[in-house]
Amino acid sequence: MFKRITIFYVAALLLTILLAGLQQATGLSTTFVLPQWGPGLAALLMLLLFGRDGLSLRPVWRAPGVGRYAVALALPLLGAAVLWPLATRFVAPVDLAGGLRGLSPLWLAGMLFGALGEEIGWRGYLQPVVRGRWNAAATSLLVGALWALWHVQSWANGPLFMACLVAALVGYSLAITALIDDVPGARLPLAVLFHLGINVGLSFFGDLVSQTGFMALNAAVWLGLGAVSYTHLDVYKRQSLCRPRLKSDSGSSANRC
Repeated sequence: MFKRITIFYVAALLLTILLAGLQQATGLSTTFVLPQWGPGLAALLMLLLFGRDGLSLRPVWRAPGVGRYAVALALPLLGAAVLWPLATRFVAPVDLAGGLRGLSPLWLAGMLFGALGEEIGWRGYLQPVVRGRWNAAATSLLVGALWALWHVQSWANGPLFMACLVAALVGYSLAITALIDDVPGARLPLAVLFHLGINVGLSFFGDLVSQTGFMALNAAVWLGLGAVSYTHLDVYKRQSLCRPRLKSDSGSSANRC
């Protein structure tokens, strides 16, 4: 498992750098951020190099029900709503009207494009690989930390900011795991919707997202929401004692206790 995680992660970083260079060299609009496809292309490369291992990126849309999709999109927006008064009180006023004015179909399409590119890698490939060996909580911790550290441009904001970013994305990861752990066939669309909600919610905060104080508040909110989501959906009781095999996506040998 660790060999494949390492190869995947290095490939994701290298492809992200290459895509960033390509976007800069060609002058492509940053509405569609090519580097966000680094993890997704790395995942596709891993499937080509090492075989599918029972993994499938083909979604089973009906598996979780419409309500689960609604929660996947609404929960990160709820997190942004909780964060708004805290950021206004402890960091700086938030221009919600400006954020609303920035919404457009093209902008949302760009957000969806980037969310899909990332989640093919993080939840489409990496999550089930790790989950095949570890319980849901440990999987959330590792995937969330690797996801955060992949944001190499954020290191410019300092180590304290990065520590807060890691904590925030671990919180996100706990919430995503709660949504997808019992419906492996729907993990990709659910994760993409959640990721889209994160990006939409954070867009209202503008430049505040690069401030350490804001990210500390974001981390506190999401560690709380992630823990509540995880326990409320009863993932621990349902899944932590039985770890699914990688080939559970195909419907056989679903659990290994």
